[in-house]
Amino acid sequence: MLPRVVADGPVDGATSDGSRAVLAEAAGSRAGTSRFMVVDLKAMASKLVELPGEFTYDAWSPDGSLIYFIEHRPPADSGKYVVRAYDRVSAALRPDAVADKRTSGEEMAGVPIARASTRDGRSVATLYVPHPSGSHGDGHEGLGRPHGPFVHLLFAADATAMCVDLPPEVARGWTIVVQGNVLRISGPAAPRAYAIDLGSGELTKTAGTTR
Repeated sequence: MLPRVVADGPVDGATSDGSRAVLAEAAGSRAGTSRFMVVDLKAMASKLVELPGEFTYDAWSPDGSLIYFIEHRPPADSGKYVVRAYDRVSAALRPDAVADKRTSGEEMAGVPIARASTRDGRSVATLYVPHPSGSHGDGHEGLGRPHGPFVHLLFAADATAMCVDLPPEVARGWTIVVQGNVLRISGPAAPRAYAIDLGSGELTKTAGTTR
């Protein structure tokens, strides 16, 4: 099936030009293994990708050479994750995680609630909020303080990333939208909003709403 990065969001998995797509096997179908079908819609060809561990789809690179996957880290349901790049030429994951070099060593954790990207697919933004339990998940309260709300900016053309921390008021119901080179973040009913420069990652407070 076509995957969903956000649980209640739209289906995803296609390249920005619609020429390729990733189909995901239902979660839990094979314990310890994640399986995906990469489909070339122009050539009507497909290839199976099997990854050891728990992975879900994240994004394509603009040229279709890389597929980004979310690798979910233990313990289960903790919200801990890293982004990995799968190279279609070598048919293997690149060894290093795609991470913000400014926060090297910091574990990321959260629940994705909104997505937005530039039209060319070069910048992909995901809005994360803390786990609803208020910790890393039920039964995992000893893992330390969870990460607050943040935006994960994936620069899909060159396999780099940037994480931008957000004020604690950002929660479920907030939306994000790309307008030019700016990502705008707004609440469901308040005039308060924020903006992130997609080039520098600078966060600013703005007036109005993205809707």
